[in-house]
Amino acid sequence: MDLLYKNENFTKIRKKLRLNQTEFSKKLDTSQDMISNYENKKIELPSKIIDILHKKLNIDIHWLLTGKGEMFLNSKKDKNSNIEIDEDVLDIFKVVYKKAVKSDKINLLEECLFECGQKIK
Repeated sequence: MDLLYKNENFTKIRKKLRLNQTEFSKKLDTSQDMISNYENKKIELPSKIIDILHKKLNIDIHWLLTGKGEMFLNSKKDKNSNIEIDEDVLDIFKVVYKKAVKSDKINLLEECLFECGQKIK
């Protein structure tokens, strides 16, 4: 496997997750220096890190190694579109939805979502 390609995809994961190297290192149980070494192609990604990426972050190993397919396994997609639904956005929406129901503003939320959907299409 091409070290260059695998390590470039490693960097793409961190950027997609919007993490700095220190934050990413904590998720991968390693040091910031090692993250830097991987990203700067000084050290090949060890199988331990690849395994953590797969198990903890749901990264598709095939994508990591080849760049083909989707970065994340089981990406949730809206059945009516090709828009990937980010888990954090979904969690935020759940909180907003619960508050709208409690405050009896669910109709307003539904109207807003409908209008947003029309603008996206």
